[in-house]
Amino acid sequence: MSNKTINFSSGNLVIDSESVSFQQKRGFVNNVNTISRTNIGNVEIQNMRILNHVDFVYCFRTLLIGIVVAICGFIFLAITKSTIMFYLGLAVTLFSVFLFFGSIFLDGMLGLNLIQSILIYIYGVEAIRVVIQNRHGGNNLMFFIGDDERSKLPKFEDLKIEKREVVEVLSQNNNLDDINKLAELLSKGLITKDEFDKKKNQILGI
Repeated sequence: MSNKTINFSSGNLVIDSESVSFQQKRGFVNNVNTISRTNIGNVEIQNMRILNHVDFVYCFRTLLIGIVVAICGFIFLAITKSTIMFYLGLAVTLFSVFLFFGSIFLDGMLGLNLIQSILIYIYGVEAIRVVIQNRHGGNNLMFFIGDDERSKLPKFEDLKIEKREVVEVLSQNNNLDDINKLAELLSKGLITKDEFDKKKNQILGI
């Protein structure tokens, strides 16, 4: 079959005659996960909340929000003598510092995933996780798509092929290559039409 590409907000699902791949792009980093169509097993589709960016992006975003609120609070303090907004901005700024160092030590070094859970609760978006299990025990294919993109998913069960079918496809491709080479020899006058037909029938098993 010819290559088929399905575009999602998080990347592209590429289906060809031998494999299924998901090409995910985050910033300037390309991640490609692949599974052979002979290895496609059970498919799991699960709704969940995820982060679209790495944790530090949201730590920095929280810091900017805290600084802006604190500056506005300082201006508001000079006008109305109210300190609520200023201290609120200061609290958000300190919270962003906690998130930053927590993501390094608590999540990065201790593996607690505490900060990531907090960030998912605050900044997470609804998404669908798709897991195509490898029925022969190899690596699974896993990717995320938008919550509204479920209808674009193909029927992965229909993409399963047996190994013998792959061999047949490869054999057919080799036969076509041989016939194309014979056609070139015929066009150059190096073999006769009868020789071409005889050899072609041998290749096709006729």
